[in-house]
Amino acid sequence: MTPKKGTFSTQLAVSLLLFVFCTVLSFAPDTAFVKPKAAIRAILTTHTDLGTTMQKISSYFIKDKSEEALAPVTNMTAPTSGTVLKGFGMQDASENKFHYGVVLSCPDGEAICAANHGTVSEIATTEEYGSYIIITHSEEISTLYGGLNEIFTAVGDKVQAGHAIAKPENGKSFTFELRRGDTYLDPAEYISFPENAHD
Repeated sequence: MTPKKGTFSTQLAVSLLLFVFCTVLSFAPDTAFVKPKAAIRAILTTHTDLGTTMQKISSYFIKDKSEEALAPVTNMTAPTSGTVLKGFGMQDASENKFHYGVVLSCPDGEAICAANHGTVSEIATTEEYGSYIIITHSEEISTLYGGLNEIFTAVGDKVQAGHAIAKPENGKSFTFELRRGDTYLDPAEYISFPENAHD
């Protein structure tokens, strides 16, 4: 498949050549090149959408503001006083696994807390996460807490930041993910965790 920019560059070059050719033809006598003139006029008036072409040209020079339209991630707090045991992303090449969140330690007896105010939108169990909770904080922002044992909340509950929602299944650690829509974000970029202690 030809890249879009490559295709557009080719189209632009052809358009410029046609423009130069038309300019040259305009100085020729009316009886000369009748058929080529008619064909080019038809192409330019029938098959060329100048508005779309100008939009394409502008798009290469106007700053992409899509990042500015993204929902901001604000007021997040650590869901535990524990440290980061496994960070976001590929941590160990031999493990060959990308971490879409972080694994946090959870001191003995401490409950896992909501990282921000929101609504409990899902509680379920899967092979990947074990028992987990998802809290929706805004239209696009949500957090997931996985590997849980005792769960202190239910779907539809409103929670505040710091509200105890569960305890980890193994009593020691749990998975925490931060999401913007379908995009996984690195929680460490938005939350200050205690000194990391990677495995």
